[in-house]
Amino acid sequence: MSVRSDRRRIIAHHLILTGYGHWLPNDPRGSLSREFRNAKLEELGPIHFGRKTRQPTRQEISAFYVEAAKVLKHSVLWFTAPARVVIGEAIGRTVRDRSLTCYACCVLSDHAHVLIRVHRLKAQEMIPLLADASREGLLSHGLVAGGHPVWSCDAYVKYKKTPEQVLREHMEQGERMAAIEARLDSLARNPAADAEPSAADPEIIPDPPEADAAPRLGAGAP
Repeated sequence: MSVRSDRRRIIAHHLILTGYGHWLPNDPRGSLSREFRNAKLEELGPIHFGRKTRQPTRQEISAFYVEAAKVLKHSVLWFTAPARVVIGEAIGRTVRDRSLTCYACCVLSDHAHVLIRVHRLKAQEMIPLLADASREGLLSHGLVAGGHPVWSCDAYVKYKKTPEQVLREHMEQGERMAAIEARLDSLARNPAADAEPSAADPEIIPDPPEADAAPRLGAGAP
């Protein structure tokens, strides 16, 4: 096998699970969705596939989601510190039970990143396993109401084809965790600050050629 062909093999999957209602098909920043599953969202604007060249201001994004929340079937769920711990533990159990190799994992207030080595399970099979396990964990701890989907129907995959890409992704997740630890340290001094949601991570929209929309996770998403 040539060096070039070997480098083109997929060696890891970067799985991105989006919290329910946090990255809608017609998000002002663009999305990887191609259709609406809630007709009422169409009134807020058309779908733009991929990242828009001109990115909206924070105020424009906030205004869009204030209006979107009025037509969603379920409430938007922000992952508090306890919820993030439960989600992380559920992902860890799934990784162990399925004999997966997880290089990095970071659970944020509105989405989660999981970097997993290629396995006999396809990426599109891993995603619902992780989503279902974390949702069940939140339910068992009373952190979400029954019937709430927790995650968006669409999750995304970024394919890693070289050790350098895997290492870079590992370092980026480490930086995210460092930022979370700094915030938790701040919350220890000012607990009331946990009520303030964080801004969505712009990197949740990978370039379209590098990402595929995974199968829908369920029927409850917008």
